Amino acid sequence: MINVLLSDFLLAVDLLLRFSTDILERDQKIDVLEKSNALKLVDKLQSDSFGDWRDARSIFPIPLPAKEAGPSPSGQRRYLWTDSFGILNFISQAKLVRQIEVDNMIDDVSVESKDSSEIEAEQYLHAAKELIISVFNCLGNPRSEEYPMAPGSDNSNHHDHTVINYKGLRIGKVNARQGDIDIGSAYDGMYWHYLDKFIFAVTRYIIETDDEVMLKRVVKLIKQIHPAFLVPGKGYYRKLNVDLSHTADEPENRQNYDVLSTVWIYKNINQLCNSN
Repeated sequence: MINVLLSDFLLAVDLLLRFSTDILERDQKIDVLEKSNALKLVDKLQSDSFGDWRDARSIFPIPLPAKEAGPSPSGQRRYLWTDSFGILNFISQAKLVRQIEVDNMIDDVSVESKDSSEIEAEQYLHAAKELIISVFNCLGNPRSEEYPMAPGSDNSNHHDHTVINYKGLRIGKVNARQGDIDIGSAYDGMYWHYLDKFIFAVTRYIIETDDEVMLKRVVKLIKQIHPAFLVPGKGYYRKLNVDLSHTADEPENRQNYDVLSTVWIYKNINQLCNSN
C-alpha cells in the first residue's frame, strides 16, 4: 500500500478479516470501539491507495503509481491483484459499518444515525462498483496498439458503463512484451491466479447488491477466458499473452489451488444465476 507502514497494513488486514463474512456475525467479543477503530484504519489504507470515494468532485479511483501499474490510453493505471483486494475491502467496510449499527441498537440510536450508517455503507459499495468498472475499462482494453488483445463482441449497452471490445482482462504489469517466453512472469498478460481473485471480488459485490448487470458482465468474462485457459482433465494454464495466445515456456497446470478456488467461485456464480 502507498505511504502506509507495513505493520499498520498487516494490522488492518488482520482486523478486517476478523470482521468479514460470517466471522463478523459470530464474534461477539469485539466491542464497538474496536470495530470503529478498525474501520478508520482501513479507511486510511483505502483512501491512500484509491482516493477519496466520498467526494464526488475527486477523481476516483486515482491511477496507481507508474512503478506499480502499466499505462493505458485513458491515462488510468490499474493492477488486477491490488484492485481485487481493494474491492473486497470496500465490501467488508460496508458490512462492518452495518454491523456497528446493529451493535448500537442496544442503545437508543436515532433514526438519523441509522440512516447515516446506511448511507455510509452504500458509499462503500458504490466505491467498490466504481473500482470494478475502472478495472474493466482499463484492463479490459489494450494498453497500446503495440500489444493487441483478442477482439470480442460488445453490445455497447452496459448499464455499468463498461465498454469492452476485447476478451479478458490484463493484469496491468508495468512492463509488456508479446512473445513466446516470459521467464519469471515479468510482463503484462492474463494470469489465472489474478483473474480468479477479481472474479471472486465481483461475485462478493453481486451478493451484497443483487446487481444483475454486473452478474451478466462477469459471466461474459468467464465465457471469454475459460476456454483459453482450460486444459481438459488437467487444470489451467498459469499465464497467457494479452491476446489469449499461449507462451512456449508455459507448462500445463495440474490440479492445484487455482483449480479448487475456481470450482468454488463458479459454484457461487451458478447459484447467483439460478436465483436471478
